[in-house]
Amino acid sequence: AWTLSCLTLKENHEDVILYTDSKGYEVFHKQLQLPYKKIVLQYDNLVCNKELWAYPKLLTYSIQDKPFIHVDGDVFLPNGLSEEVQTGELIAQNIETGTGYYKAMANQILRQPILMPDFWLRELEKDSISSYNAGILGGHDLEFIKEYCDTAFEFITVNKLSDINNKEVNVNYNIVFEQILFYCLANRNNKTVATVLDHPVNDNGYTYADFCDFNSFHKTKLM
Repeated sequence: AWTLSCLTLKENHEDVILYTDSKGYEVFHKQLQLPYKKIVLQYDNLVCNKELWAYPKLLTYSIQDKPFIHVDGDVFLPNGLSEEVQTGELIAQNIETGTGYYKAMANQILRQPILMPDFWLRELEKDSISSYNAGILGGHDLEFIKEYCDTAFEFITVNKLSDINNKEVNVNYNIVFEQILFYCLANRNNKTVATVLDHPVNDNGYTYADFCDFNSFHKTKLM
């Protein structure tokens, strides 16, 4: 899957860069020989709770000094990205409509003694929690992206989420500080977000027929 994602990106975009650790370098470069333009060994000494898989992604966003688009390894773009998306001040995969799926995640977290800014907390307290899917994320507004990352890092630090021995941390926190925070901050700052998909998707609405039918791979915008 990672090979297909990389090769598809390379068909349409020249500068495809991988941020990884030595293990990733061994697999993706030496064994699979994937044609990344550059591989950055960034995470060999990363101290992070194993549940926070989105934390290294935000670290990667935070060190960018020019416009970028991050693409997850399980995201496929058979026909590349439109010019409108590529030039967006802020970019995300799609906006999400909250259902009981994210609400249950939020309720579990809110039962913990968690500290977060009021504008963010208010969204988590809603019955329908909005977010942006961060399978694709980036943009030209690096000032906003820095504020977004710094807010997430402070949340992680204050609540001791990066403590590798913190048994209260679970994967639901990733959705909160990666996707819901991005929506809350963009909404608070009246930012426009260019999305790859031009329609909202329910937070639990990523069905096989719409997103995983590889028989229609070359006809789709995103899988």
